[in-house]
Amino acid sequence: MVDAKSPYKTVADVTAAMKQKGAKANYATSAPTGTVMGEIYKARTGVQALEINYKTAQDCLNELLSGKTDYGMMDPQFSLAQVREGRLRVLAISTEKRLQATPEYPTMTELGVPMDITGWFAAMVPAGTPKPIVTKINQWFTQIVKTDETKKFLNSYGGDPFIVSPEEGQALFLKSIKDWEEYVRIAKIEPRG
Repeated sequence: MVDAKSPYKTVADVTAAMKQKGAKANYATSAPTGTVMGEIYKARTGVQALEINYKTAQDCLNELLSGKTDYGMMDPQFSLAQVREGRLRVLAISTEKRLQATPEYPTMTELGVPMDITGWFAAMVPAGTPKPIVTKINQWFTQIVKTDETKKFLNSYGGDPFIVSPEEGQALFLKSIKDWEEYVRIAKIEPRG
């Protein structure tokens, strides 16, 4: 994302400008997903921008609007709120496919920067919970997520309803752990312990 008044209208515009700026380029992040997205973007485009990690997304707003920060890799809640206020412009999203919530935004992959950084939420139970209980809880959540109210709520924050079986959810959880091992390596995030 960039300042709404920025001359950068596309990811290609940002990439060309940041390559020209070289090591003087910089970008804002405020969460590990932004850090990972930023590092994947740099690795796949050759951009050398410096990451400026803010405590909260809101903390970067003045720097983005003043031009002190060239672009940002931010979460959808912050991004969409700033778009609605006319302050920032989203150029692309990090999910593999376009979202129903924001079909107007292309994916980074579509624009030649392959990535799939998709956040998701799940209801979990302790291992060993009897299958009938797991099935019943899954049915309840499925009923809720299928409602128009839930879809509207999720879409307003840049998300789409996502319904899977308990088995598919477990497989996605285990796959995500492996994916994030790679993301952490790419982003050079130091483990805390």
